[in-house]
Amino acid sequence: MEDINQRSICLTFELSKGGNYGAASISCNGAVWLDVYHFPTEAWRKELEMAVSQQDPNLSGDVKWSPAALVIKTRPPKTPADGSLEVLQTADILTHCLALDGHTSSHHQEEEQSYNTDAEKAKETNDHPRRCTQHFLLPCGQFPSNSKAKSGLPVSVCVWWSGSHNLLHYCLHKVPKNKPDMEPLPDVLCPNANEIVCSAVSRCTCFIALGLSNALVCVWDRHSGSPLSVVSMLAAESVFSRLHFVDYWPLSADDSQTFTTVEIHLMVVCKNGVIHTVTTGRGTESCTMQLTERPEDSGDLPTITASVSFLQGLHALFIRGDQEPSCSAFANGQCQSQLFIFHFGKPDIMKQYNVSLPDSPQQQNALNFDTLDDSCNLYLQQRALSVDERNKTLTQTWKKLQETAEMLQQRHGS
Repeated sequence: MEDINQRSICLTFELSKGGNYGAASISCNGAVWLDVYHFPTEAWRKELEMAVSQQDPNLSGDVKWSPAALVIKTRPPKTPADGSLEVLQTADILTHCLALDGHTSSHHQEEEQSYNTDAEKAKETNDHPRRCTQHFLLPCGQFPSNSKAKSGLPVSVCVWWSGSHNLLHYCLHKVPKNKPDMEPLPDVLCPNANEIVCSAVSRCTCFIALGLSNALVCVWDRHSGSPLSVVSMLAAESVFSRLHFVDYWPLSADDSQTFTTVEIHLMVVCKNGVIHTVTTGRGTESCTMQLTERPEDSGDLPTITASVSFLQGLHALFIRGDQEPSCSAFANGQCQSQLFIFHFGKPDIMKQYNVSLPDSPQQQNALNFDTLDDSCNLYLQQRALSVDERNKTLTQTWKKLQETAEMLQQRHGS
């Protein structure tokens, strides 16, 4: 384009599971906003099938694809025009929280840039616009399932901006208003005492974990719309980098799970390389544990951490490691990758996480996988052999739920 300063830059892009929605954060000339689109995947599939059936060699040029629909366009909160929050003391609490959020964010940026001149400050603001983080959420709590929507599709998106204290929720199935240019207000606002630095969502999307400044972890429960717990990590000298939900956790034999007990397990990664685990929830006492020490060399900092749910049925993990591209061997074409193999069955610490079926005659051959087909066939055989045991467990669970419901009814009746 003629003026390069007017170009729009896509900072981040994320697809929802299934590809029905997409969120793109855009920056243009110092301004930043978030666009959320709905993709007509069913229409695209039919259009593609029709084009293929006609054997059109130029699919991209001749096919008129159905357009994507913009459902949400939102920007970071702004401070009041007069720079004061006193005029909003009696106003709506939602407006007050948004104004307070924008006020604290602007004040924080001014403190960081106080040493710069006006020109440098403007350049700093344009080069480092406020970033947003978003998560697509399934039906739960304040956002129940829409009768017209298909199951498994997200119903809302939660958003927080860098320097923000608030977690904002927007509904994805609202009827468009007559004023499309008017920025939508969030349908739900979750205020926090400190600034949000990282976030994670559980696999069921019923729980949202927020890493806050001053080493606080807050877990929001979407069922109740309130914090499930707030945990202090007692590690104020370290800033959080990432959060991960650990979906699978070993349970002791005397652990009894009812609807009154919710236990959440998190992995917290700090910028200094230290990794903690957090166990918290409703009806449980919160506790933390440090997994790793702070690396002495900055080159040993963990670059990737992830919670991989499907590992519970596997016996080995293969990870490819590439040397740094700046090494001299890479320049000479002699830089090679290395393959790391981790056997989960060998270390004692991993034994409690392994899934085993002692009654299965196929279990002895679990480690002898020649092909992927053999692995899949063995998995299907184990599932078939364990169907009776799984049905028995399901029956016992329903029985406990009925007994608990009867006990609660008797308490309310008395």
